[in-house]
Amino acid sequence: MSYLGTTKIGKMFLGTVEIAKAYLGDDLVFQNGPVLPDGPVDWIETDGVAFIDTGIVGAWPKSCEVKALFIDTDFAVLLGARKANEGQRFQPIMSNNNRVDFGIVNSYYSGVSIEASITNQTPVYVRAMAKNSAGSFIEAKQDGESGYTRKTYDAYPGGSNPSTGLNLFLFANNYGGVAANIQPAGTRLYYCKIYSDVSFSTLVFDGTPCRYRGKYGLWDSVSDSFFGNAAGSGAFTGPSPSNE
Repeated sequence: MSYLGTTKIGKMFLGTVEIAKAYLGDDLVFQNGPVLPDGPVDWIETDGVAFIDTGIVGAWPKSCEVKALFIDTDFAVLLGARKANEGQRFQPIMSNNNRVDFGIVNSYYSGVSIEASITNQTPVYVRAMAKNSAGSFIEAKQDGESGYTRKTYDAYPGGSNPSTGLNLFLFANNYGGVAANIQPAGTRLYYCKIYSDVSFSTLVFDGTPCRYRGKYGLWDSVSDSFFGNAAGSGAFTGPSPSNE
């Protein structure tokens, strides 16, 4: 089912052929059959403005994992959402003073050092899990390391299954519907996986960097959709697709 404003649209046809999908981006694109990107790429890089709206609400229980190259910054959010002027937050992956940190409800917690990766400009693997009991954690390892360093949070801040009610942004924090604490130019993302459970088993978003119709973004294999830059300006960059 597709939507245009508040009007619900049922089936659409091009002649006698039923339209399989319709995408609204810079252009309204109708597709008959599967939609495929121009090709996969190893990573996408933000210019300090571009970010992605994953469409996944920031709430727990959830788990997520990314591979990213972080640029040293005082504070920026790679994946997160927060109600404006309220403590309700779900920011599972942030970069802060050579660390990856973890934010939940009304606090954020000191996490795991990634100083070597920032200094050497190499990717880092990060996994985070949040649940409504003690034991939430963030863990990270430098590229080439075999094991993760984990920081576990035993003090649960309260609430049964609290939710921000806002979609998680990538490369930025969804602060009351507005992108804030945006990752600085040069930050790269190699993949992002979000799960609806705490065991990293049920995928709800599986983003792989790609180029689609000449623009860089993520291809989500769960929804079979392209997620491009959600900002009103700026753009992602990346290498040429591997199939060129």
